[in-house]
Amino acid sequence: MTRDGVRALLLSLPGVEDGVSYGEPSFKAALEKRWRKVAPKRMVKAYDAA
Repeated sequence: MTRDGVRALLLSLPGVEDGVSYGEPSFKAALEKRWRKVAPKRMVKAYDAA
């Protein structure tokens, strides 16, 4: 699989954005909403307080 193929595959997933990190191509997945649904409430409260 080529680099362009991997990029196309990752960008086809919901909530994935491309960007640059330390000068290299990177991908960011928006998982916070999913995390909030499955994490214990005390962890979410601690995360929000930070």
